[in-house]
Amino acid sequence: ADVQLTNSESVPVSHRTVTEDFALDSFQNLMFSLCRFKEVVGHYPQRVTVVSFTFKKQRFQEMHRRALRFPAAQFSYLGIQPPPGSRFDLVKAEEGELKNSVRLFEADPYGCHSKVLVAKREARNPFHRTTPYPLSCPELKSLLEWCGPSIFPDRLPWSPRPLESDMEATLA
Repeated sequence: ADVQLTNSESVPVSHRTVTEDFALDSFQNLMFSLCRFKEVVGHYPQRVTVVSFTFKKQRFQEMHRRALRFPAAQFSYLGIQPPPGSRFDLVKAEEGELKNSVRLFEADPYGCHSKVLVAKREARNPFHRTTPYPLSCPELKSLLEWCGPSIFPDRLPWSPRPLESDMEATLA
């Protein structure tokens, strides 16, 4: 946790690159990456940038970010498209995104109740591995265990701090 990244250009990329190995879907990928960042750097990120296919933007920027209540002003999405002439079927992928992800996460933001989303997670975890994040990110333990369907209501490390005047009004 003594990582100093203020002059990251002098540190080789290979020394600044880590992986997150427990996520079983896109929601967990984003949530667990916040924990992994904290494990490596010692604090939660102030900004998040997701790089993925352009057609996944709604899922990450609107749905997953909102479920995690990460501030919109501190979140960015960099969409990329498959190169022209590639064999990637963009139309089919966009249809699959809507049917197999967007609609499911709209109804089940945390992926705990949809039979399809739960089955995907189970199929991607044949050895029943568990994450270390409730221990390494104890301030997110309640979020890690939250299944909704409502949005997680409690304070999060990236939640804006209440103003003193708001706190005084609450105490009065």
